[in-house]
Amino acid sequence: MKEPSRENYKVAAKVTSKGQVTIPRSVRKKLSLQPGESVAFEDRDGDIIVTRVMKTSSFGNWVGFLADLKGRRSDDLLREARGDDQRR
Repeated sequence: MKEPSRENYKVAAKVTSKGQVTIPRSVRKKLSLQPGESVAFEDRDGDIIVTRVMKTSSFGNWVGFLADLKGRRSDDLLREARGDDQRR
């Protein structure tokens, strides 16, 4: 027998006196949460939605940074950077 879809499901957790909640293992697994990662809480028409906060890669800041160099040879770029514009 095929296992029922768990696309939409609810799990419960208790709130401590400090307002903390342990995220159930099944939810951590579904969100691929690792210790130290963050979650976001979003209000959608009165329902609170918990989502994983995706880390942005520091490399993302550099995407497209060298686009104007496309098609140029690395040897030529190094010569130019060194101030040696003459080819050997």
